[in-house]
Amino acid sequence: MTDHTHRPFPPRVASHAELLALKAHLKQGGVIAYPTGSCFGLGGLPTHPRAIRQIIKLKKRPQHKGLIVIGAAAHQFKRLIKPLSTEETTQVNQYWPGPYTFLCPNTQRVLPSLRGQQNTTLAVRVDAQPVARHLCRRLNTALISTSANFSGGVSCKTTRQTQALFGHAVMMVPGQIGHDHRPSTIFDLKTGQKLR
Repeated sequence: MTDHTHRPFPPRVASHAELLALKAHLKQGGVIAYPTGSCFGLGGLPTHPRAIRQIIKLKKRPQHKGLIVIGAAAHQFKRLIKPLSTEETTQVNQYWPGPYTFLCPNTQRVLPSLRGQQNTTLAVRVDAQPVARHLCRRLNTALISTSANFSGGVSCKTTRQTQALFGHAVMMVPGQIGHDHRPSTIFDLKTGQKLR
């Protein structure tokens, strides 16, 4: 089996037929795996309860921990986070796209299982990795983005590793991860505190 992660960044994420299949899978609460800046990520629709449950189950992740949501641009978060001030917009635009995640006050639409049971903020990022951004753009939606691994374990760096770990439980979007050597830096937008 060819490991697609050794190819250059693809000029497109998927054909029209593949894109329709991805959309249908996501609409049903299915989970996908796709390349991000530092590793492969598990993703799904951030408003779909089944997708959130499946990702938490696949990762064996504690339910009190929140998940990160990525988008092609900040406007894809508008139903998930409260409006940003002009100053806050300027601040995030200095870091995006890039490996920087911000905790932003969430809207009532956000499920507790997505933000984390005790949290009142949602972690969001405009990722710089071309496949991840293009995927969000083509699907016209933000996506959950959490490392493809068992909680606390080593993150998958290739298509082959991800398939070996999760098999048919996820729909693969092949591609090459970015050049970030560590997970994204996390800031609290309101306080400016660096959390990771």
